[in-house]
Amino acid sequence: MPNGDEDASSPPLSAWDRLADLPDLEEAPLDAPWLASRAPAETPPRPTDDQAPPRDQRQFRVTADPGGVADIDTHSPEPGGLAPAPEQQSALPPPRAQPRRSRRRLLIALLVAVPLLAVLGFGFYAWVLWGRVEKIDTAGTLSAQSPGFENYLIVGVDSREGVDPDLETADSIGLRVAGSRSDTMVLLHVGEPADRMISLPRDLWVDIPGHGASKLNAASALGGPPALIESVKGALDAPVHHYLEVDIAGFLSVIDAVGTITIEFGSPACDPKSGLDVRQTGLVALDSEQALAYVRSRTYTEFDAADAAGLDCAEIRAAGLGVTRGNADFGRTERQRRFLLAVFDTVSSTRNPVTVLSVLSGLSDGLRVDDTMGVRDAFGLLQELRGLDADTSPLPVVDFAAPNGSAALALAPGAEEVLDSVR
Repeated sequence: MPNGDEDASSPPLSAWDRLADLPDLEEAPLDAPWLASRAPAETPPRPTDDQAPPRDQRQFRVTADPGGVADIDTHSPEPGGLAPAPEQQSALPPPRAQPRRSRRRLLIALLVAVPLLAVLGFGFYAWVLWGRVEKIDTAGTLSAQSPGFENYLIVGVDSREGVDPDLETADSIGLRVAGSRSDTMVLLHVGEPADRMISLPRDLWVDIPGHGASKLNAASALGGPPALIESVKGALDAPVHHYLEVDIAGFLSVIDAVGTITIEFGSPACDPKSGLDVRQTGLVALDSEQALAYVRSRTYTEFDAADAAGLDCAEIRAAGLGVTRGNADFGRTERQRRFLLAVFDTVSSTRNPVTVLSVLSGLSDGLRVDDTMGVRDAFGLLQELRGLDADTSPLPVVDFAAPNGSAALALAPGAEEVLDSVR
């Protein structure tokens, strides 16, 4: 097509002639609009992390069919989103990995899983240990459930089975004595109107169903736990909902598991028969052997430490330096109540699961419970004992001359008021 400045009749210029007519570039004026029209498009800045297109941005695949119609395939729920071209996609940074979030999730999972597994393991092991506890056939003698409270008959028997013969107090315990007798009996009332603990004197004269009248501590020997339960119910006119029995070996194991039991002593005390020997005053931590000697003491003797320096308990009593205060059985039951409260407080307040399992392990071979008590009932009792503030006022009794000529005890005036609180 001819140039507008050329004459239509002039011969056409050759390519070399056209090149020769071009102006010198160094002298040619700068045509800014023309250069601007020829400038490449501005390269878009590299997107930052927060500007990068979302991973689930709509993806389009454009294909052409033979008819010339474009086919658009979408793969994203976001309407109107266009994916960058393949060459632009390769230039985009890869999705940023998030190891910090993964580590946080793993840590949270571990923090939840580890305690859960520990609790499950503790519960399973406790269930196994409870399965080793001997269940007693109470022959239907336990009372029906009472609204608002439960009564537990807790019995310590003097069976020597399983006791280590190398104990320092082995001679006082009397390992050669056979059989099993009720040595300590406590009725624990938990619930309305108030928690209460009543020690039952072993010499209390009661009627033993099927065996006639005798002292309370003979009931178990004559008819086992069912006879003892029936005797207590009849003598006190009070319900008994659960029965627990621990022997000497189980008692020692429980104290060994918790370490010591702290008892307050107003003065030094000893007992040559039980092996008790405490030379301090105030709060004294008793190990398992001294704890057993404390609750079994029947000739509990108090003395002045300065006067008795260098003397053993038998010598103190022989020299007249010791004093036995009040009725031996009364003092014994009072000490048993104080001791049981200290044991309940120590065992139930421990937060160490290893200690709890040690207690259960020790009890599993020395504890017997009624056939209605399960592991849930046992832990429920443990919760009830935590912080227990039970009234331990003694059961009023008087001396009683039994028909067979033996010295016994009978309920005294005022006993009904005490017993009404557990009925």
